[in-house]
Amino acid sequence: MLRTAISGRIIQTWCTDTDLSEWHGVSTDYQGRVISIDLYSNNLVGTIPAEIGTFEALWTLNLSYNQLSGEIPASTAKLTELRNLYLSRNKLSGSITSVH
Repeated sequence: MLRTAISGRIIQTWCTDTDLSEWHGVSTDYQGRVISIDLYSNNLVGTIPAEIGTFEALWTLNLSYNQLSGEIPASTAKLTELRNLYLSRNKLSGSITSVH
């Protein structure tokens, strides 16, 4: 689970009934599918959840300049539409699995 290092709370608009298009750092397409998650430099700590692989339409994932640690989830291989992946300046380990 991602949490902010400053407050220790989950990002305020996340995990609410708020429309996804209004969530901090999230962009959706006309069908309401998540196409971009941009949480660059948000003081996030924790691991990247395996559920990241459920965003089938995701084009961009930017989690750079946070304090994330642990393994890069194998579920990233399910992101067949992913074109931009930014994970630098974290403490992540492992490799990114190729999409076949």
